[in-house]
Amino acid sequence: MNPKKVWIAHSLIGCLLNQNHTQRVRDYFHANQWIITDRLLDADLIVYSGCAFLDLSEVKAMEEIQHLNDKIKSSGKKIPIVVTGCLPDITQVTKGKVSGKGFEEIHEGLHCSVTGMEGLDEAISAEIPFHLIPFPNEVSDESFKSSVHLFSDSIQDGPKRRKIKRAGILRFLLLRFERWFALMDETVLGDGGAPRRLVRSLGYKMIVPGRGCKNACSYCSIKFAIGKPKSVPLPEIMEGLKKLLASGEKKFVLFPDDLGSWGLDIGSDWITLLKELVSTEGDFQLSVHNLGASDLLEEKEAFFEIIETKKITSMTIQPQHTNPRILKRMNRSPFDMEELITSWNRMGEMNIHLCVEIIVGFPGETEEEFQDLLTFVTGIEAKNSRLEVFPYSRREGTMAARKYRDDELPENVVLERRQRLISTFEKKYSTNPILNVYKSALKTLFLKMEAIVTDYQREQSPHDQAEVDLLPR
Repeated sequence: MNPKKVWIAHSLIGCLLNQNHTQRVRDYFHANQWIITDRLLDADLIVYSGCAFLDLSEVKAMEEIQHLNDKIKSSGKKIPIVVTGCLPDITQVTKGKVSGKGFEEIHEGLHCSVTGMEGLDEAISAEIPFHLIPFPNEVSDESFKSSVHLFSDSIQDGPKRRKIKRAGILRFLLLRFERWFALMDETVLGDGGAPRRLVRSLGYKMIVPGRGCKNACSYCSIKFAIGKPKSVPLPEIMEGLKKLLASGEKKFVLFPDDLGSWGLDIGSDWITLLKELVSTEGDFQLSVHNLGASDLLEEKEAFFEIIETKKITSMTIQPQHTNPRILKRMNRSPFDMEELITSWNRMGEMNIHLCVEIIVGFPGETEEEFQDLLTFVTGIEAKNSRLEVFPYSRREGTMAARKYRDDELPENVVLERRQRLISTFEKKYSTNPILNVYKSALKTLFLKMEAIVTDYQREQSPHDQAEVDLLPR
């Protein structure tokens, strides 16, 4: 009996964890003796992993599913499609308000959430169930090929298609440009680079310690898909790390949905995880991501003992805002801003590369409350710091969309504040001549691409105020 073939793709407008999930799907089919084909109509099964982080992500994913349906129908074949990723669960909440059609109107077949793939096990009579497939440590180039073709082919002919192709060319140049700088001198980007950059450009291996989040942020739609924490047991994580070290790997990215959530479902905690990781013998570097500010400050002293080992070389902290009233509206735990600034600068003195993530323009944010963010970034003295600023983007079905729709700020106000915050931060870190050349050239390319994609975004989803994160993260 000939082995069956599967065609697999993911949404290009998606996060690193969606790419990791797609790679895990590939590993799953390999383990179950399926052949992965790059010829869509030769497949016995199609698996598509869709992202719905932003309105644009959801619209584009629905467009790609419709394209797959049309392609199969026009061929006269009957190839079943399985949809996974965060798209199925999030669209159950947005109910077609974003894309104009509900998920069930586009897709009638099997769909599986990222944390519940049992339906796929049953559909293919899997000998090795999905939950036994470990989270991958890398995303192969092969995982992108079908996704790139689908992204391009699903755009209808005409000016829109040409716009996106131009954006794709510019994105390719950005990737190559950034990768060239990274390879030339890693310190230009630093270990504080975004996770996608570290994995795709600098060869870091991913450690995904589980999925899920304990928080219920009012603006977040991802929680609808990932649910409560489902932690990988510590012995499994440690076994994976030791295997990678034995194979010669020395650089790792710890990338959960929310680090502070790890272990809550198995009687442990994130501090225990980090202690075990850094106590492992060997010379290696660990980049730690997605830790809330309140979680950090609650375990501040234990954390500083951990980083004394000098194995944690970079990390991302997610305060999202610093004003108490806005944090309450976001349904995030409060924290002391001055304490965070002090801890931040202390980590900088220990040569930790740092990234902070902020949401600007949350509904009801006053100019005075925005000034708190300016005060925060002005207080950062660690020169090995990086700032990521996201303009607030309404996601239908979230508490923020329901409660604070009437308080949403005009788009021009949100974007002006975003630029003001970035400019305030960058004025403190403009002394590296190599970095200045890099940033200037990168910004020129990015602005050209941003204009193209912003036009496309408004055509697809006029009420979405977020910008597409096209830089490789």
